Amino acid sequence: MTGAVSAPDGVQLLAQADLLLGLARCFSRPTAKAISALEELAAAADDLTRAAQVAEPSALVAALSGAAVGARAAGVEAWAAEHERLFSCGVVCPIHETGFVRCDKGHILADLAGFYLAFGVGLCPEVHERQDYLVAELEFLASLLVRLSAARAGRRAEAAEVTGAALRAFASDHLGDWLPGFAAHLRGSCALDVYTRLADALAHTWAALVAAHGLDEPGRRLPMVEPGVEPGTPYECGMDEAGLA
Repeated sequence: MTGAVSAPDGVQLLAQADLLLGLARCFSRPTAKAISALEELAAAADDLTRAAQVAEPSALVAALSGAAVGARAAGVEAWAAEHERLFSCGVVCPIHETGFVRCDKGHILADLAGFYLAFGVGLCPEVHERQDYLVAELEFLASLLVRLSAARAGRRAEAAEVTGAALRAFASDHLGDWLPGFAAHLRGSCALDVYTRLADALAHTWAALVAAHGLDEPGRRLPMVEPGVEPGTPYECGMDEAGLA
């Protein structure tokens, strides 16, 4: 662990959740509303980073602002085409945890399913995505931040302790093992500035969460595979509109 840190207050937790949810939408398949949603996130970035108490807010604000500009310049069709090139079948830049982490795939998926089940959430039935989809993991972490804020506001000490422990375990055992590598690989693989800037925004947001919650330092506890085709994984989509139920 990075050492003792003061517990984030309710407003800080909710702002962190909003940042994660905004980024999750950005990594979903781009739709006609995607550019406007990203521009709204960029417009709110100053307030969000201040409320989330991001250590170096200017870098995150600049990344989100640059992503919005890049998305508008590219247009939704070019953005969607780049999304397909990067993430379809995990050939260029896998958007699933098991595309990066060298570990038993079944174990990872089962552990994720256990986390989701324990908090009463899951992938919507009509969604054809796995538990290790980046968007699902970001949304689940955001949900834990919201639950933690509510537990602390209601002075429910036991609920806050359980939720905080789950948040740290999920962040360490899952996102911490691959999100930094994903962001770095995406930055080197993308052909549109919108994804260059989103990769930076994702990395800055993760660093802020690590600092705020005393998480394990960014870095991989497990060896990473060279990103490529995920064995036995057909192309799966649909999470972008539905998310976690």
